[in-house]
Amino acid sequence: MVGSTFALRDKLILGGIILFIVGSVLWYRKQSDQVSVPTESTKASGKTAGLLTPADSVDELTHYEAMFRAHPDHSPIAMQLALLHSGRGNRAEAIRYYKIFLEIDTTATAWEARLDLAKEYFNAGMRDSARVEIALLEKLHSDHPGVLYNVGAMAANDGDFTKARDVWQRLVRLAPGSEEGKMAQSGLLKMKK
Repeated sequence: MVGSTFALRDKLILGGIILFIVGSVLWYRKQSDQVSVPTESTKASGKTAGLLTPADSVDELTHYEAMFRAHPDHSPIAMQLALLHSGRGNRAEAIRYYKIFLEIDTTATAWEARLDLAKEYFNAGMRDSARVEIALLEKLHSDHPGVLYNVGAMAANDGDFTKARDVWQRLVRLAPGSEEGKMAQSGLLKMKK
């Protein structure tokens, strides 16, 4: 009698586990049809490749805005919205979402989004705000190729060609094969003409 009680209890437990697993799979399938799933690789990367595309044909921006309303503390969604708005030329919204991203993302490389934020400020005609971001980045990450390139670009745009040349030459010495190093080399060649 004892053996049959354990067998019945074990069967009930096993049945409950199976129902839980089946229910979870069905729930997940339903959710994945409605919401894209951000991956860890997208945090602070500024890249969209790690985000799955929406399962339906809903406008991408509308889709991510709905996701953000449901998950306002999820930094990859804020980053995706910043990138989408930037790509569409919606400078104010891009700036808004970059700021949100910087407030909520705690990864070690989240600061790199400030490069994009500075670019948005610059493109929106908010040069003083761009300068503030670039100055902060220069102070905190003075050897980063993206920071060096943007410090030089800001200096060149301000007409300070001596500073631009010095910074870009330093960048070419530190990271000659990087994309930023190649752009700096191109900028230096243009300055010689």
